[in-house]
Amino acid sequence: MRQTALSWLIREKRGSRYGVQRISGIQLLERQDKMSTKQLSGRSLIRVGTTVIVVVIIAVSLYIYYASRAVSGGAKYRNMATQQHTAAVLNSFKTAIQQYTKDCGSPPSETFGLSALMTNSGGVSGWAGPYLKWKEDADAWGTPYRYKLIDGKPVVISAGPDKNFETRDDLQ
Repeated sequence: MRQTALSWLIREKRGSRYGVQRISGIQLLERQDKMSTKQLSGRSLIRVGTTVIVVVIIAVSLYIYYASRAVSGGAKYRNMATQQHTAAVLNSFKTAIQQYTKDCGSPPSETFGLSALMTNSGGVSGWAGPYLKWKEDADAWGTPYRYKLIDGKPVVISAGPDKNFETRDDLQ
């Protein structure tokens, strides 16, 4: 049969001196526990403070990490948008050159280049332009477009992000 702590205390408290000492011992233990709790409270505060500092450091680290990813990702998307804009302009040049060729019988000469799409400065018969609604001389990186006839076919080239022609990143 199990005895509960309360029944043991009641039985021991009935009068034996041993029981009183036991009760005193229990009270002493309780007092020691209270004292040790007070001593631990300083340690607990240190643990809590340390935990807060660690959480703040982790939060700041995550903020810096994700902020740097957002900035580098933003540059990536900006570069993609710039390339897409330049590709759209090149496509407009291609369409305008096709219409010019249809009207005039041949693509613009290298001498007049892309300006032949805006004005008939060469006096070409059949010219029905302007073939572009806007004049855009340079790509999104500020480099002028290059117009060439390669094997009689017109090609408009953008130097690309590195701003140098005849490199891997050129757009046509």
